[in-house]
Amino acid sequence: MRLLKKSGLTAFIVFAIAFALVPVFGMRAHAGKTVARVVHQRWGDRSTPYKSLQSALDAVKNDERILLLKDVTARNGEGYRVTGGKSFILDLCGHSITTSSESIACNALHIDNAGGELIISDSIYIRCGSIQVDPSMQLHGNGIRLDAGRLILHDGINYRGARSINVLGGELIIGNGHFHNPIVILNSRARVVIEGGELEPPRGSLRAKGKNACNMTISGGNFFGKVTNTGKTGFITGGTFYHVYKPAAKYIHPDYHLVKTTMSKQGKSLMAYRVEKRPASAEGTDTADASDNASELRQRVEEYRDKHED
Repeated sequence: MRLLKKSGLTAFIVFAIAFALVPVFGMRAHAGKTVARVVHQRWGDRSTPYKSLQSALDAVKNDERILLLKDVTARNGEGYRVTGGKSFILDLCGHSITTSSESIACNALHIDNAGGELIISDSIYIRCGSIQVDPSMQLHGNGIRLDAGRLILHDGINYRGARSINVLGGELIIGNGHFHNPIVILNSRARVVIEGGELEPPRGSLRAKGKNACNMTISGGNFFGKVTNTGKTGFITGGTFYHVYKPAAKYIHPDYHLVKTTMSKQGKSLMAYRVEKRPASAEGTDTADASDNASELRQRVEEYRDKHED
């Protein structure tokens, strides 16, 4: 009788453990299929899983956050599309968005989001993610194509492609990031503000083309390549530039000048120039107009970031 009771107790314990593990394994299996989650509330207490990044981009609403949980690859030339005039955050969580399309005009991420605002960030600071063309095909394509809407880039995310970012319209605000290939602006109506980040390609870190100048402000960042903006003058009020590609004097705002310094790349110290404000003088030029755009957008970014920080 005692042996029977002991056997019955053992069987009950085994059954209870097995029953308790069922939901755990079920959640793991479900998590294995989840590519992204849309977080509906600030503290992340309610979210919806999606099996593809595109499904999450289609479903996200204003003031929500998408968490990317796996590396994803777009097979078509369009890439993952952001549309609908929505304002939200895309957190890469250390993962990459890649296109493997062989189309010469392919995109990893295509933003046509008139009236909306997309903030791209990465909460995994020790291993930031990437938005890129497949490394074996980086002679063509765009990491990001921006047609419309406001795009704000934060954190040390890597951007790669024949063009890291191809700006055909909208507003681009760069707070940080590593741009391994040129940023090209092809629309004179586009608005570009650069406050930080590293723009690496020597043949042209930043190229604004067209009959009319792009509305651009540079107040920070490290530039290892040439900066050009057809017809525009006085738009640089900050930043550090590798000495071989120091910006043309006409690009520097009259109240600022170049000061010799050094910058580091891959552990090497390089001669460079830093843009600094000239010493105050009785006849100094009012610089408020030159910095208004950057100050206004910087405040907008900080307010949006504070609102969504956990």
